[in-house]
Amino acid sequence: MKKIISTTLLFFFCINSYSQNIITVSLKNKIESSQEDDFIPIIIEINNTLKLKDIKEEFDNNHIAIKKRASILASRLQESARFTQENVINFIKNNSSKYKNLYPFWITNCIYVELTKDLIPNL
Repeated sequence: MKKIISTTLLFFFCINSYSQNIITVSLKNKIESSQEDDFIPIIIEINNTLKLKDIKEEFDNNHIAIKKRASILASRLQESARFTQENVINFIKNNSSKYKNLYPFWITNCIYVELTKDLIPNL
């Protein structure tokens, strides 16, 4: 139960932003208190290059049918996530003994992963 609660808290509060290398205070504390071989659950947020306002304007200007907008938007979000997450995922996978449970999410352009503490500052 304690592990579930701590994982949930880290899930919401310990975000490491790839483009800005922000490590929250709570994540920093978790890193400092962890053993070398402990896996720390984090979410890596990737800055999104897509601007939803611009896409909406494009839909409106080109009179894209409402029924088609969702599939177009989903495809663009997936493509953007695939492109922007690629280097981070490759870096993590190249350190195979230092991670587990790697889950990329295209809709929010973030990655959930459990990493050893020595790998986190290198992201």
